[in-house]
Amino acid sequence: MSPVLSRKLTVLLWFAIVAVVWIHAYDTRPVIGADLIPAGFNIYGYLEDVISNGLTRFAVPLFLAISGYLFFRPGNGAKPDFRVKIAKRVRTLFVPFVIWNCIGMALVVAARNLPWFREFMPQYLADMSWEQFARLFVTYPVNFPLWYLRNLFLLALLSPLIYLFCRDRAGAIVWLVLMTVLWSHEKIGTDIVSAESVLFFSLGAAAALRSVPLSKLHDFNAWLAFALVWLAVNLVRSWIVFGPMPEEEAQTWALILSKMSYLLGLWVVWFGYDFLVGDVPEHSPLWPWFGLSFYLFVAHQPLYNIFRENFLARLGHHGAEVNYAAAFAVYLVLPAATIAGLSLVGALIRKNAPPLHRLLTGGR
Repeated sequence: MSPVLSRKLTVLLWFAIVAVVWIHAYDTRPVIGADLIPAGFNIYGYLEDVISNGLTRFAVPLFLAISGYLFFRPGNGAKPDFRVKIAKRVRTLFVPFVIWNCIGMALVVAARNLPWFREFMPQYLADMSWEQFARLFVTYPVNFPLWYLRNLFLLALLSPLIYLFCRDRAGAIVWLVLMTVLWSHEKIGTDIVSAESVLFFSLGAAAALRSVPLSKLHDFNAWLAFALVWLAVNLVRSWIVFGPMPEEEAQTWALILSKMSYLLGLWVVWFGYDFLVGDVPEHSPLWPWFGLSFYLFVAHQPLYNIFRENFLARLGHHGAEVNYAAAFAVYLVLPAATIAGLSLVGALIRKNAPPLHRLLTGGR
């Protein structure tokens, strides 16, 4: 892999993790199921939905595709040493999953014993018992973004099967088409080894095994046209979510447009990097911060939700009370503060406790 491509992957992973923080910043009150919002249109809720349920949703497919690509390097159809790679994932995925899951539970228990936090806590955290902590440790961790580390480890276990399907062009096409059909009928979620996980991990695997060129797109106007379509798809999807369309019909169209947004967003972000960012050299003052993205991913929950609930409640957005302007201000400011704070903590750990840093990040 060329140094330019390596740096591009590093920066894009950081950008995608920042997007994940805003995905989880979305204020879900009031909601029907997971898709439709019945309280009527308001500009603040609409903008939140466009961003968190639309424009940022490229992040997970990008994570999975990059992970699949890196797993199956150097490409050219070469069969990886699966035992070595899976053993490495125990250190880089399984161990951090366990550690950060335990840290998340400790934070919840501590918050439940502090008056300022206990007064306004997310109900699912306030009511969670020790039996639920243990039972949901793997299937639905209290630090819920960790589902990605769990899925990635399970995908590593499935990698020999994925290699079997993706090692030649015809097999890869058939496999990817099949997984796309399954994924297109799948609602957004974090099910263990979902069709989404397998599809985009396999996409990255196929790109590596078939040595698909990941070169720049030279036509800026073509990229801009796709970017505008991507934006329009998300604006329409969010309008449908808030609109008067019958619920079942609206859910169908919202799902279709969400899937379109995933694919368009993946394409737009990948090629947009070359037009809008270019190459970020390693001597850039920003470069050291890109290496701290893992902290942003594993540490922003569940503490973010606890802080958000407290801020929203004290600003008059709690239960039956609504203050959409205040909620939108929190939505803009608190994720940025979270990113800055966790980056600073990660930098301090990396500088002053390198062994702890390696343990917490799986050696990243």
